[in-house]
Amino acid sequence: HAGDYIFYADWAWTSFVVFSISQSTMLVVGAIYYMLFTGVPGTATYYATIMTIYTWVAKGAWFALGYPYDFVVTPVWIPSAMLLDLTYWATRRNKHAAIIIGGTLVGLSLPIFNMINLLLVRDPLEMAFKSAAYIASVYDAHRASGRKVLQQSRSIRIR
Repeated sequence: HAGDYIFYADWAWTSFVVFSISQSTMLVVGAIYYMLFTGVPGTATYYATIMTIYTWVAKGAWFALGYPYDFVVTPVWIPSAMLLDLTYWATRRNKHAAIIIGGTLVGLSLPIFNMINLLLVRDPLEMAFKSAAYIASVYDAHRASGRKVLQQSRSIRIR
């Protein structure tokens, strides 16, 4: 689940654990490395904004397919990334402090923000099963309507 960037409601808490570890590490290592070797501040917030927009697009795609709005939960990266950027500014002269303090702040804050976000989902399992039943009913209705059209077209050709 680490590369998905999103929480599916049926596996929300499992992916939350994997996601918290992997994404905290990715954000800290990627952003600190880039900031320390290029000197460009704001990199973590930039990464977080791109990932957030990507997730909105993915959520919109699932919603367009007929899944409920709560089926995909958008993770919260930006506040943790801003803490990381502030840490970089506060510890510019000490690279190790930037990594240790920034990593600790992200590692603690990112899971908390995302846990609050996931607690706001009405009922993850209900969302997952409702969406699966709904999609199956739409699919079955579509298949049934396709058969009717096919049967009508065959009967027209036979005459």
